[in-house]
Amino acid sequence: MIGKSLIQRVTRHLLRMACGVGMVLALAPAVQAQGIESIMAPGKLMQGHAKYEDDCKQCHVKLDRKAQDGLCMDCHKPVGVDVRAKTGFHGRLDQPVTCKDCHSDHKGRDLKSTEFDQKKFDHNHKTDYTLKGKHEKVACDKCHVAGKKHREASQDCNTCHVKDDKHKESLGTNCAACHIEKNWKETGKFDHEKTKFPLLGKHVKVECKECHKTLMYKEAPKDCFGCHQKDDKHKTNLGKECGDCHNAQDWKTTEGRFKHDKTKFQLRNAHAAPTVKCVACHKDLTSYRNTPLLCISCHKKDDKHETQLGDKCESCHNDKAWKGTTFNHGKSRFPLTGRHIIAECKKCHETMRYKDAPRDCYSCHKKDDKHKQIFGVKCESCHNTRAWTTWSFNHDTQTKYRLESSHIKVACESCHKQVAPLGKDAAPIGNACVACHRKDDVHNGGFGPRCDQCHQVESWKKVKTRVGQVPDK
Repeated sequence: MIGKSLIQRVTRHLLRMACGVGMVLALAPAVQAQGIESIMAPGKLMQGHAKYEDDCKQCHVKLDRKAQDGLCMDCHKPVGVDVRAKTGFHGRLDQPVTCKDCHSDHKGRDLKSTEFDQKKFDHNHKTDYTLKGKHEKVACDKCHVAGKKHREASQDCNTCHVKDDKHKESLGTNCAACHIEKNWKETGKFDHEKTKFPLLGKHVKVECKECHKTLMYKEAPKDCFGCHQKDDKHKTNLGKECGDCHNAQDWKTTEGRFKHDKTKFQLRNAHAAPTVKCVACHKDLTSYRNTPLLCISCHKKDDKHETQLGDKCESCHNDKAWKGTTFNHGKSRFPLTGRHIIAECKKCHETMRYKDAPRDCYSCHKKDDKHKQIFGVKCESCHNTRAWTTWSFNHDTQTKYRLESSHIKVACESCHKQVAPLGKDAAPIGNACVACHRKDDVHNGGFGPRCDQCHQVESWKKVKTRVGQVPDK
């Protein structure tokens, strides 16, 4: 079947040939007014192109049909941008395709050249905006407003969901940063780590509303005290920087977190956590700063000395172990020397009231006094601390009997048969030679007790009497 437009063109051509030049001249005014292309047009242009009815070159290039697409995109610039960038609907069309394949014209003023079947349209593959979740079931006219081109539909969530924005744009207009297409109320996409308050420890499981009392999320406090004021047992006496002691893992666990070395009381050895709990010293949680620094404040129950030695426990005890002491006895009124150094404290200190311990020898060595107090109670006059059985007695200066010559080497017990008299009324040894030399007296007392008148100290067998001289009796 021959098309109507073809018949019209052939008819016009025959008329021109038959009429000749004269006819053409007769038609000249009309041709000049309307143009030969307009006369040969297959039909009226649609309303949008009506202004180009007599200006065919706006859409057509003589003898070059392919150039028509270029003219279309010169006029419809956004379409041209999409085609060249391969974006949007026109940029995703299967090639080769021309504009007139979809948008025909010359079919009357009422032609709708951009209509298409919306139900069959593939929004996910033919546009820059993929429909997901509940967007798949949303009617087209919800986003594509009548009177505007489809490409002019906003891709900004807030354009459609401004009425749903409970944050009043305080979080911006990029709703997709938190909300998802499946359900507007779900906000699983939000990454709290990218905020100024990353969630750590137990904060991860805390419900949003616990910190965000209102939907104006940016107004939520970022300091611990803002949420934990009710948990502050210190009544702000330690300030509001809860994070100095507490951590996000467990509010009740503070050991190892607080830097006690920055205080006036540095924790060392046995005082360090976890050996000692904070509450052991800080009885009142509201007044940590008022905790006393003296040892006796915490160790009063351990003071076996009943405060007799004062409150400077550190003078003897150390923080490694309460039972270990660092007391320097050399600085006391009884410096330890000799065997006293290795003696157990309790040997002299029978009670923990150390200052009650006696400082005289006799109090501890009464049981060792073989002299039964004949020489008094100043044991140190003869004995020393190196060993009780050795002494430093000076016979020459401390008695009336000076030791000379052989007597110097004689063992004490040779003269002092007993370290104490046999009885209360027993006679002392005395200075008479016969007291020790009675067994050596071959004279049987005939010359009296003064052996030294004849015998010499150097040797008993040497005598100093002359012949004919009778010793004094």
